Amino acid sequence: MSASINTAIVVIGATTIAVVSGVVLAWLVSRTDIPFARVLTIVPVMPLFFPPVVGAVAWVLLLAPEVGLINEFLRTVTGGAVGPVNIYNVWGVTWVVGIYITPYVYLMIANAFQQYDGAYEEAARTAGVPTLTVLTRITVPLLRPAIMAGAMLAFITALAQFSIPAIIGKTGNVDVYTTLIYDMLRSYPRQLDSAAVLSSLMVAVTMGVLWYQRRLLRRSSRFVTMSGKGLRRTRLSLGPWRWPLFVGIALYVLITVILPAFALLNVSLRRHWSSTLSLEGLTLDNFAWVTDGYNLATESMLNSGRLSVIGATVGMLLSVLIAYTVVRSRLRGRGALDYLAMFPSAIPATVLGAGLLMIYLGPPIALYGSNILLLIAYVAHHLPQGTRTATAAFHQVSPEMDEASYVCGASWLTTFRRIAIPLIGPIVAGGWLFLFVLMSRELSASVLVASPSTPVVSVVILDLWSNGSVPQLAAVSMIVLVLSAILTLVVQRVGNHGGAR
Repeated sequence: MSASINTAIVVIGATTIAVVSGVVLAWLVSRTDIPFARVLTIVPVMPLFFPPVVGAVAWVLLLAPEVGLINEFLRTVTGGAVGPVNIYNVWGVTWVVGIYITPYVYLMIANAFQQYDGAYEEAARTAGVPTLTVLTRITVPLLRPAIMAGAMLAFITALAQFSIPAIIGKTGNVDVYTTLIYDMLRSYPRQLDSAAVLSSLMVAVTMGVLWYQRRLLRRSSRFVTMSGKGLRRTRLSLGPWRWPLFVGIALYVLITVILPAFALLNVSLRRHWSSTLSLEGLTLDNFAWVTDGYNLATESMLNSGRLSVIGATVGMLLSVLIAYTVVRSRLRGRGALDYLAMFPSAIPATVLGAGLLMIYLGPPIALYGSNILLLIAYVAHHLPQGTRTATAAFHQVSPEMDEASYVCGASWLTTFRRIAIPLIGPIVAGGWLFLFVLMSRELSASVLVASPSTPVVSVVILDLWSNGSVPQLAAVSMIVLVLSAILTLVVQRVGNHGGAR
């Protein structure tokens, strides 16, 4: 099966999984009386605890044909010899990509539900319209812009995904565009022309999707459901379906979070990769190996941390300056600056890494093998997220405060430093943490521009997989998983605090 067909299957299939799951989860948590709704708001974002490269490894440990935990359980039940589930195919890649892009869709849809006036649903139910009809004929059509925006975000994210196809797909000889570009640039001699053509195709598709998204948002006023009146946020009664649907969400957590984490932990405590669950033979040697026996693992974590701190700081500083110029200043060309800041969102990370490698591989500016090239890749790729955060923050603060400062004789720099920054501080802090998390788990760009002298943890995990060092890989992944979970929870807490202000 060609890379084009594989890419189409993965992108369309994963987008479908993400949109259906994201809409259903957002509706249940935000608009129904499902038990423990407030606690369940964190559940749909829990797959974000797993960086994609770690999630891919976890699912291999669950569904590898011979030694996967789930397959071992199924063989015990059915008495089979191998399998019966094989994750090393295009459908396995599609499933895992779909799981790990669902939180992005959920967050977008859940936010739309928070701003949605339930008066329309309430009127329909008062008229005796069945709940399913209300959902399909009123709720979904009114939220169409948010759903379409979420679908486009999922489409672009799935198209740019590298780590999951690299770990799951390559084992089953399944190539997609991102892994094909990687192979072209890592082969000898490098196939630069072919990689450039394929990269240009991905950019063209992404820009087309983003263009359609902007066009859709311009027409979104037809779907406005929030006005100056207070919103009615009544929750729909699920009746006898409350607890079955709650059990369904619990199963979602079990499948997408608990089982993958357990698979990683189990293998990280073994001397060899196996599906055994016996308490005998448990060891912490793999974790000791990470810190003592394999210096590159520890060095990669430290280097990823340093790069993420510097990158998030530079990225957020640039984002705030750009947002302030666009929102507050009257400079000519500020609209063009806004477009330039958003342009990297049209470039998949693998394509960005390929372009940087082609430019900085040799003279006149040879940056390959330095952390500077990684920083350029990180800041460039994640600048749109930081700029969106900073722009939203400035829109929430009245410009009258800046104007009062100017009237009192303060300079632009003083006003920016003493008025603007303190007012948006909590939101900027949340944006910095968000960029830090994104950069610390970056692989798609890193895999092309990183070198043995500039190791980062996601590339080290991929190298361990290629070398077959699965128990050690599981130990590194468990450490990354715990740190990522903590950081994700902190980001959400800071973001909620900033929003509350």
